[in-house]
Formats: sequence, structure tokens, C-alpha cells
Amino acid sequence: PAALLVRQRDDQGRPENQGGVMHPIIQQLFELIDADPRTYREISRLAGINHRALGTWKSGRNRPRLMMVEAVLNVLGYELWVEYTSLDMAA
Repeated sequence: PAALLVRQRDDQGRPENQGGVMHPIIQQLFELIDADPRTYREISRLAGINHRALGTWKSGRNRPRLMMVEAVLNVLGYELWVEYTSLDMAA
């Protein structure tokens, strides 16, 4: 499958969506979802998540865990690659 490279530097280890601003990872996820001919309900069923979850992620009401993002990406034919890098403030 095609690969999606994600550079994640979040202290929580998951995408953030604070103040209604969609995190770039989630924005990219929805670009892929919207380009797919399947419905949100079908994609969520195949990913093993509640069909309402996608709507709450898109609206910013909830933030998905990376494993949920990965499940949706896998349904769409992508892999999630996460690379953590140290942000050394002393340098």
C-alpha cells in the first residue's frame, strides 16, 4: 500500500484538535476519506469504529487515537508512519 509519512511531536502521542482547528494529520486524513468513493459509514465499519466517530473528528468535538487513524488509513490503502524526534531545548 501507499505510505503516509507523519512527523508527530505531540507530548500526548496523538493528534490534537484544540479550539476547533483541525490538526494537519486529521485534515490530510479527511482529504483521503473524501476522495474515496465509499461512505463514511462504510469506511468506519471496515475500520472497526463507530460511524459517528468520523463526524466528531471532522468537527473537532473529539480527537482520535493514532490507532484509530491507522485503522481508517489501512481501509483506504495507506499505512501510518510515525517518527518521534527529540526537541532538545538546550541546543
